[in-house]
Amino acid sequence: MTKEISKIVTTDQVGLHEDLEIIFDRNSLDYQRPMAPFSIETYAKIKELTKGKKIIFDFGCGVGESTYKLAIIYPNCVVIGIDKSISRIERQNDFKQSLPSNAHLLRGELLDLIYLIYLDHKEGRIDIERLYFLYPNPWPKKMHVKRRFHANPIAPFIYGINVPIIVRSNWKLYLEEFSYVAFQFKRLPKVIKELVFSTSKDTLTPFERKYFLSNQALYELEVL
Repeated sequence: MTKEISKIVTTDQVGLHEDLEIIFDRNSLDYQRPMAPFSIETYAKIKELTKGKKIIFDFGCGVGESTYKLAIIYPNCVVIGIDKSISRIERQNDFKQSLPSNAHLLRGELLDLIYLIYLDHKEGRIDIERLYFLYPNPWPKKMHVKRRFHANPIAPFIYGINVPIIVRSNWKLYLEEFSYVAFQFKRLPKVIKELVFSTSKDTLTPFERKYFLSNQALYELEVL
């Protein structure tokens, strides 16, 4: 069987996007996005599952393998994996046959849910331990910069959730931009580190495993 080789990220952008500072200045806490009804239902479910407990959010969890592994790593937290694709959430992967009781996979639109999470966090109504963004779509084309989480109007609410944020990517420039914007929001980004795995079993997500097996450099940023 031939090993699948993942393509590296290619871009027409050189260095940090020159409009990041302008985009940062325009983004505000006056969020105008209409809320999808299913997002409100999903958030009610999140509140029900996490009441009185420490929470880890795995944003864009895909099929949920990372949620499964994080729930094992953090047994004293409820780990909520959220992805907008119902087919990924409901896919019958082997690991889902033994999903830990503290792991939950939910379909949701992050552009809605992050805002609702921010509001409850701001008022002290939920106890969040940390946030994970594992290999988000990098939207590498220069013209698509506003689709990246750190340049989207949702950015003030991501950085406004004042807990550690862990982001991993095989495109270092994405993390450099995320770090730059974090600093603008007066958060403390740590030095971006290259991840080293002994085997593919050490990876958290199917994408991370695929990139590792393709010998791509993998990076992690933590924002405090």
